[in-house]
Amino acid sequence: MESSNEELATVNEELQNRNAELGRSNNDLMNLLASVQMAIVMLGPDLRIRRFTPMAETMLNLIPRMSGAR
Repeated sequence: MESSNEELATVNEELQNRNAELGRSNNDLMNLLASVQMAIVMLGPDLRIRRFTPMAETMLNLIPRMSGAR
């Protein structure tokens, strides 16, 4: 039981580290998209718009959703 708890604690710590790294990468991407001076639209596998730059928003008259489409 104790070894299982230790294993779970290790896996949980790894997951937290990966989530923190993913959060930093996401912030970097959002900062890049917010500051780049060109129209960029990122599509998902379903061809729906996932993210876009402010210039793309203006040029294409896009409306951001609350779920983070921008």
